[in-house]
Amino acid sequence: TAAGTYSYTVTDQGCSVTDSVSVYEPLYVATSGNDATGNGSSATPYKTIQKAIDIASDGDKIYVLPGTYLEGTLDFGSGAGKTLYIASDLVRLNDSSAIAATKISANAETNLIDIEGDNKSIIQGFTLTGVTATGYYSTVLSLKNSANLTFRDIIISGNTATTSHLRSMAMYVKNSSPEFDNVKILGHGTSAVRPYAVALINGYNSNVKFTDVVWKDNYPSNQGVLYLQSNAEAVLTNNVFIDNSSESSGVIYLNGATNKLALINSTVANNLKNTQSIIQMEGSSNTTILINSILGKSSSVNNQISNSGDAGNKVYSRNSILPYGILGSNNASKITWDVDA
Repeated sequence: TAAGTYSYTVTDQGCSVTDSVSVYEPLYVATSGNDATGNGSSATPYKTIQKAIDIASDGDKIYVLPGTYLEGTLDFGSGAGKTLYIASDLVRLNDSSAIAATKISANAETNLIDIEGDNKSIIQGFTLTGVTATGYYSTVLSLKNSANLTFRDIIISGNTATTSHLRSMAMYVKNSSPEFDNVKILGHGTSAVRPYAVALINGYNSNVKFTDVVWKDNYPSNQGVLYLQSNAEAVLTNNVFIDNSSESSGVIYLNGATNKLALINSTVANNLKNTQSIIQMEGSSNTTILINSILGKSSSVNNQISNSGDAGNKVYSRNSILPYGILGSNNASKITWDVDA
């Protein structure tokens, strides 16, 4: 069906109702396109994703053909920006190779996607790459204050830092509830240049869902691979943390009060520094929930779930493997345990 507005009439027992529906053509982007002479059609696509975003209306779909797009920081528009569906040939042609073959690059800038405010865009079928972190919150994804995007079928890799101790290289989420589905978060930091945390989730209104996510080959200095701070919540379903090297604060770090972590059908094992905690809870009233999940064996009983001296932290576990059970903490008596046999 061509783009346009179509009217339709439904008649039943002599009564008729007429309404209309608008059909929109998606915009197309290709490395062979032209921002000056293209019109965003499949025959004459734009060259950059940014051009398509500039032309798109709220709710539009943008198809991006395979290739590497040196975009810098994508600008979704003033304020919270436009809510868009940006997809590779994974969606258009059901071509799974498009995830690795279609790269959106920050081209050495300090952010790739930076959105603050109510936005529900969907980004699907890409490799997000090319960020050079130079400041404390230099990050691939900066999502703040109801930036509730969905990232589906994504690889986040090939991002670098100029110095250690830069925070949240892969993502910084504040007071937002994005969703990540079938995502690989790979290779942030090195043994020589380590960030503070790879993903930081912050704030009362942050409830982030990670489904089918692989966290691998990340090298934070401290604050963990995944860091929940100050009343944040994260639900991890079918996640794997493997071959990460956290110098301190554990692989997963809960800091401050009233953070909630849920691991469902997930594994945190075979990470490179087993002398560090698997999970660390610092502060009070934090909750860790494990359902059908596995914590690998740390080097000592103290490092299974490290706990600060504060009381009030809780561990709830059902049908999960905790090698040291309810003794697996440096302050086991300060934790409220609810663990099945």
